[in-house]
Amino acid sequence: MKSNNLPAIISLWYVPIDGKIYCATQSKAKIVSYLQKTPCGFEIAADTPPYKGIRGEGTIKNLKQ
Repeated sequence: MKSNNLPAIISLWYVPIDGKIYCATQSKAKIVSYLQKTPCGFEIAADTPPYKGIRGEGTIKNLKQ
């Protein structure tokens, strides 16, 4: 991914279930290996009024279904 010490910003589809945030991507996508090696943060924000958002950090687990 990035090698210039700046954070990578990557959009993912998500769904909140039981207090956890689940994201979907292909198991071979570069983002999967990147997140397994790198601490991550997240931001969820709406792009329409009334604007709302949340930021945080978390642990990445690769769950296959």
